[in-house]
Amino acid sequence: MSEQIPDIITELRVLLWRGSRDIGARAEILAEVRDLRLHILSSPPDQDVDDIGRLAVLLESAGCPSEAESLLADAVTASSYRPLARATLLNHRGMLASLRGQPGEAAAFFEDALFTRGLDSLELVCRLQTNLASAYLRQGALGLAEKWALRALSVATTYRTAATEVAAAKVLWQAARQRADRAELDAAVTLLGRAVERRVAELDKNDPEALMLVVDLASAQLAVARSDGDSPRVEQLSEALALAAFRLSAVAGATDPRAIRAATTVALTQFDLAKDDGSAQRIEHSFHQLAALRKRAREVLPPDSPEVLSISLAAVGATVELARANGSHNGLKVSVSALRAATADVETALGPHAVQTLEASANLAIAELDVARALNSPDLVHQAIDQLTAVSQSIETSLGPDHPLLLVLTAASRLAHSLIADHDTDSERSTAAAGTAILVRASAAHWGMDREYLPFERAVSALRSGPASPTT
Repeated sequence: MSEQIPDIITELRVLLWRGSRDIGARAEILAEVRDLRLHILSSPPDQDVDDIGRLAVLLESAGCPSEAESLLADAVTASSYRPLARATLLNHRGMLASLRGQPGEAAAFFEDALFTRGLDSLELVCRLQTNLASAYLRQGALGLAEKWALRALSVATTYRTAATEVAAAKVLWQAARQRADRAELDAAVTLLGRAVERRVAELDKNDPEALMLVVDLASAQLAVARSDGDSPRVEQLSEALALAAFRLSAVAGATDPRAIRAATTVALTQFDLAKDDGSAQRIEHSFHQLAALRKRAREVLPPDSPEVLSISLAAVGATVELARANGSHNGLKVSVSALRAATADVETALGPHAVQTLEASANLAIAELDVARALNSPDLVHQAIDQLTAVSQSIETSLGPDHPLLLVLTAASRLAHSLIADHDTDSERSTAAAGTAILVRASAAHWGMDREYLPFERAVSALRSGPASPTT
């Protein structure tokens, strides 16, 4: 078996590399996989479990998901009395489910592996705890995600690899960001910094993984600096972020998915800074950057990939912000229509309860109210109220009743009711304009791009002092 698996892996890699649709070659490989499954059931694997996992991933990539799943399922069955092999194979099944965008199934596999009787490998236990934390994070179960990430980080450093430590620290950072808890954010960024430092020390300074870690850390630190209003620190980190992304593109190539992801992080950061500045010229420049990056990403990545979705959403958000800055009613209507379509794409790809979907829906609800107010349409205001209420209920259920997103949506809802009641005082207009001007950050928690919400205090401040929206 030890020689058979590498041979099949090589054949599959050649087939994938050539992009060949050779039906005969494909059929031969699948026949070999069927023979391998029979061999596995009669002679349980011990040393070949990682190769079996790699073969399953290649089968998935070759468009053979059922064969990949059957291969791993047979290997798990054959390894019932071999704890280490069984847990390792279940971990592979969990990772494959994650690749398919099935975090619930992934969590079930990781948990089954974690509680394998007789499992005594602390390194594997730590890896499983981290993977389980990531799966729960993708489901929006923040408490469980934090629980398992903290357990992984409590394992002795001897058995906790630097890569696993980084992954667990990222879970804590993303959970804190989703909760918009400032104390947790500070602690999580500190943990992430230590983990990244440890991992980067193991790599060459020009290794793409090292450069990507620098991008992630700078993005997280920049989020905290922005929430503090620390302009010098923001500028310093923005430069570090852009430099790391540039170096990654030079090393890995501009079309490498990691380079595109890094460029996406930079572009989204520049868009956030442009919105903070409120300059129409800077927002327009940011839009052109995002549009160019979206074109590049679409040439390389699937249309429903996290990077393409996040870039598309941000590019549309830039047109909304530009219409607001220019006071263009028609531009606002057109851009909000595009935002509607982009939000629907995110919901289709990630589901209605994903954090990214909720953020996009909040953006859309506020923008819809902006249009209703600009057109002075009571019917549209009523529709906006219903939309704001529905989004608020979803956010309260998924993210908790104290989340700062609810503060922004509540202020927008109050404005909408005041418009209906025809009690739109100067004070209410000021609050309303600011509320509609806030675009919630387009985040991507399981996409690897660390974005942030406006903290509670800054949300209040922005609501009171934000720029006016277009008026009729």
